Amino acid sequence: MIISSLKEKEKPYLIGLTGFLIFGFSVSIDSFTTGIGLKIINNNFFEVGLTFQVISSILTYLGLNIGNILHKKVGIYSTILGGIILIALGVIFFLGKI
Repeated sequence: MIISSLKEKEKPYLIGLTGFLIFGFSVSIDSFTTGIGLKIINNNFFEVGLTFQVISSILTYLGLNIGNILHKKVGIYSTILGGIILIALGVIFFLGKI
């Protein structure tokens, strides 16, 4: 993220159906493990599934809109900041501090 934000020429990055499926699968792994844990708390699969769907949809929609607004206002700095935050979280998780 940091390196690509420093490049002057920005070209659109298009993802095909295969890319969307792989991305969706990788994001869903977290929900899968959470769902396994929820089995202990609640046996109503419809309720749990609906809750996951609604919350994930709302947060995805908000994330896309907030990201778009921030990118328009602060541009390149938001991408650099996002990369720094991801690196910091990776180091913290790797060291076991959270």
